[in-house]
Amino acid sequence: MKLLFENWREYLNEIGEGTPTTYDYKLAPRSSDENVLYTFKSETEGGGGSYYNVLFNQYETEGTDYWDISFETEFGGLGETGEGQPLKIMSTVLKIIKDFISRPDLNKNITTYAFAGAHRSEVSDPEAEIAQALEPSKPPTKTVRTKLYLRYLKKHMPKDTKLVPRGNAIWFTVPAPQRPSPKPVDPEYLDQLGGLF
Repeated sequence: MKLLFENWREYLNEIGEGTPTTYDYKLAPRSSDENVLYTFKSETEGGGGSYYNVLFNQYETEGTDYWDISFETEFGGLGETGEGQPLKIMSTVLKIIKDFISRPDLNKNITTYAFAGAHRSEVSDPEAEIAQALEPSKPPTKTVRTKLYLRYLKKHMPKDTKLVPRGNAIWFTVPAPQRPSPKPVDPEYLDQLGGLF
């Protein structure tokens, strides 16, 4: 019983104001300018674990470029691995998303992202998945995973992030990065320069 309460306390800290722990991740070598892949491995008590991929694919729809985010296990789907660390895995995925958003060398200053909670084995075409989510006649319902990611995004994305849940898909746009204002030039320095010429 004590172990059960300890596990619940850890989950509450990760969901609440506590700092979630994450796995170490790495950026895979790039094979294309439109794809960015991060990988990480979970750890289990027996020394094993599973490999995970977080893939960013660049697409364009209705004149807007966006990054589609997909998350898969080494087995090719989003199924449960049975490792008992769902929040640590989610926290790692969120940390990877934040890292990608903060790197214009990777994200090409594209600020719109899309994520769908459907299993990749169920949907073979990400653009069709997004189009299905936009269908007004009968939008798909959110999966538990989509609801959880929506909560995480609301809590951890920059202040002015626009979140748009559309059925089982989530679209979000982060604010454009602020460029630092140039330092004002000292008027005395300008006078000295003027005297030189």
